[in-house]
Parts: sequence; C-alpha cells; structure tokens
Amino acid sequence: MKLLFMGTSEFAVPTLKALHLSKHEILHAFTTPPSKTGRGHKIQKSPVHLLCEQLALPVSCPKSLRKPEIFEEIKNFGADAIIVASYGKILPESILSICKYGCINIHPSALPRWRGAAPIERTILAGDKTTAVCIMKMDAGIDTGDIYLAEKVKVPKKITAPEFRDQLANLGEKLLMQVLSNIDGMPSQKQTEKGATYAKKLEKEESLINWEDPAERIECSIRAFYSWPGCFFEYKGERIRILAAEVASLPNELCVPGTVLDDQISICCGKGVLKPTMLQRAGKRPLPTKDFLNGFKIKQGDAL
Repeated sequence: MKLLFMGTSEFAVPTLKALHLSKHEILHAFTTPPSKTGRGHKIQKSPVHLLCEQLALPVSCPKSLRKPEIFEEIKNFGADAIIVASYGKILPESILSICKYGCINIHPSALPRWRGAAPIERTILAGDKTTAVCIMKMDAGIDTGDIYLAEKVKVPKKITAPEFRDQLANLGEKLLMQVLSNIDGMPSQKQTEKGATYAKKLEKEESLINWEDPAERIECSIRAFYSWPGCFFEYKGERIRILAAEVASLPNELCVPGTVLDDQISICCGKGVLKPTMLQRAGKRPLPTKDFLNGFKIKQGDAL
C-alpha cells in the first residue's frame, strides 16, 4: 500500500519504523512543527521528525491541516491510506475521506474509554486494571470511529506512563500490520457510547500534590505524570519532586493530611500514607529517600 504517515511523539516511532521496513511505501510524513523547550528555549524537533531525517523520509511540519494548499498536497500524493499515531492535531473532515481507506489511527485505550489526548496517563491515574490498543478508522468525532482490531492489556501495578507507552506502542504497530495485511477483508465494529470517557490533555496545575487526596491516587499520579508535568510538593519555599512512592495504611486516623509521620518522610494523606522512595530537588539529580535525607532534612511533624 502507498501510505502517508502522521505522528509526533515517541508513541508513533515504532509504527513508523515498522512501516519503513515493511512492503508498504511511505510517500510522505507529517509531524508537528519544532518547538522551544527547556530554560535555553532550544528548538526541539519531534521524535517522528528526527526519525524521518534518520530514515531519509520526506517530512512536513504544517501548523494547520485546514489550509487548501495542504489538502491539495495530500490529495496529490495519491495514497491508499493515512496512518495516524499520536499526531496531536485534529484532522479536518476533508482529509479523513481523501484516501481509499481513509485515515487509520492507533489509539492506546479500551475505546470508548479514554478518548482524547492523554489516554495512557488517564488510564494510570484512574487506577484502571486493564486497557487496550485499538486500530480505528477515523471519523469526524474525537476517537469515535469504527474499530478494526483491539487487544486488551493488563496495566502493571508499578508502571510509569513512558514505560507503558513503549509497551503499547510496540503492540500498536503489530496490530496495525495485521489490519493492513488484510484491509479489504477486515471487518470493523462501531463503538458504543456506553462507558465513554474523555482523556483531557495534561495540565501543569496537576503537578502540585494535594495531600487531601487518597495516597493511592497520589501514587498513581506520580506514575501517570512521570514524564510531564511531574508531581511535587513545596517545603520551605522549595519544590520537591516525588518520582516513586509506596502506599501504606494509616496508623493514626487523626493525623492531618500533609503531615510528615516519621524520619523517612511517610506522609499522611486524605486516606492512607504515602512513602516516597525517590525524590528530586530542582536542578539536582534524583535520589533514593535515604540518600536524599542525608543532604536535605525534612523532620517528623513537619507540614508539607
């Protein structure tokens, strides 16, 4: 098949690699424009952009797909299908139907649960025990299209969002290859609206820990927001990030949420206790709790 590819993040990388090595022909790739990142505001190309350069694949970075010239460019490629994986832009209806097989999307959730921008993070944050990867024919809605193929996946207890992303991305490219190999004979199933939820994009405001929350939810947020925006608390005017933690039962139901209960920074929560196992000060390297406390004291009874 002659294909166009639209993707941006690390999630899309395994699929692009697999397509490049397959019998299919990638005519052109589309990704989001380079952005300024970090304190130095360095220009950073997307993972898909960097891979395209490595593989010598032609790539474009349009700010919008709604311009008539972009529509004409895509139409003139004469592709059989457009493969979409973590692109980060909404495709206009005119592009959805431009190819024979339309736009085929890899989505890492058990649709209709967690439609939207951050399905992996929202799955972990919610404490879901299972999820899925779906290969879907895109329509005008947000992740509402008919599903060609889906495979359920257990959510490992201690997995972080980037670790889970890599697992689901590898599964996604395998499922996509199955669909493409039998696209004319592959039946699709309409989604139900029962149990539909929306995975809104992550916000910086979610990074500040609310000790009124249950310890289990805080631990889930640490893993869900591991890459960005992270999870931190403030202590004496300094932000302390928690990169890993354990959950324990509450020994004293009368403690105030945010209170440090011992010399290992066990912290009282709205329900249960959070025991950080890896912490990081701003501009410093991550350290296990014991090593962290050797250079930065947080005492029993302190309020965070």
